[in-house]
Amino acid sequence: MVPVPEYRAAAERRATRGAFVILAVIAAVVSSGFGWVGLHPNWYGMLDRPDTWLFLGLIAVGLIALALLPVAVVRWRRAARDPRSACPHCRKSLATAIPLVTASRRCPHCGGAVLLDPDESSDPTDPDAQPRPRPTRWEYLEADKRHQALGIPVIIGGLLGSYVGCGGAAAVSGALNLPGPVGVAVFGLLAAVVPVSSVLVLAALYFRAKRNDALTCPHCAAVLAGHRSTVAATGRCVKCGRSALAPRHRPLPPPHAAPSFTVGRITELEDARWQATLRNWRRTLWVLAAAVALIAAPYAAAGGRTGVELWLSPRVGDTWAGLTADGGPWVTLFVVLGGVVFVSGRATARMKRRHPLNCPRCGKEFLPTFARATRCCNHCCRPIVAD
Repeated sequence: MVPVPEYRAAAERRATRGAFVILAVIAAVVSSGFGWVGLHPNWYGMLDRPDTWLFLGLIAVGLIALALLPVAVVRWRRAARDPRSACPHCRKSLATAIPLVTASRRCPHCGGAVLLDPDESSDPTDPDAQPRPRPTRWEYLEADKRHQALGIPVIIGGLLGSYVGCGGAAAVSGALNLPGPVGVAVFGLLAAVVPVSSVLVLAALYFRAKRNDALTCPHCAAVLAGHRSTVAATGRCVKCGRSALAPRHRPLPPPHAAPSFTVGRITELEDARWQATLRNWRRTLWVLAAAVALIAAPYAAAGGRTGVELWLSPRVGDTWAGLTADGGPWVTLFVVLGGVVFVSGRATARMKRRHPLNCPRCGKEFLPTFARATRCCNHCCRPIVAD
């Protein structure tokens, strides 16, 4: 086991470099794809148009991202070899759920302990220093609900404003008829007004939460908003791993709907669900392949659409023969897809009934990774796993 700061440094380095690899791939594919598709074949004679420079810029971004991709992959692989970012029991990565692992100090894959207990003093250099009073679980939950209710409309408004800003920027740039590079620069500045303002509003919300004692860690002052289930279940900070909520004084009643789970039982049920899901997908693919083969067989035997129409004309008439030859395969495929979706939904519901992962306290389906790490349900945040 390793201390929390060492684990977070290694895991964040691994996660950050992995994100750079993904961003490089997306930038290379999307930017170069849009650039080559939109670029006119005679672009060298159309440099006075802003869209030509825009597409050339997209191609340049894609080429730069493609050149940086090998470097990003090498750096990510080096960070992935750090043993502090992997579970010492099951050897799986701990960089995909850093807040959960920090607060629970357990692996979300196998449930084993992976981190050392941190020092609970607010200042490690001064053991006699006392942290400020910790909020109760109820105070934290109410403060987080108010914060999330205020943040969601802001995010949605920012996204809508971004689309409006991009459209307005394109209209203004086209109306001014500026030269190529200048038009692209003006377009970029106008399109960035609304996203930048949205970021500023989100920053204001962050600092507003920073001033709320019920939403900050009493030790490291980290903002705990957005980690409601993790903090409420563990009572610890998602950044430093120390106690962030006041301890419970009243004992909890035993589970009433069913007995408590064990880590082994959760893993067994999750594996059974995964196997059932794979069988369901295999059946779905076989049904779709058979449907496509049955739909294509008459056209292959008759020599294409014209042959099918000629075979149907004396039986249903020219009008219905043409409609059937054109739209029949698509209607049949749509009906088959609807049936497959219905049957797959029923199979999934039957699988969940056969291998239930329902909380014995609130009755809702819980997340196995969350329960293995925190020993609690991610909905009611009550203990459901027996050690």
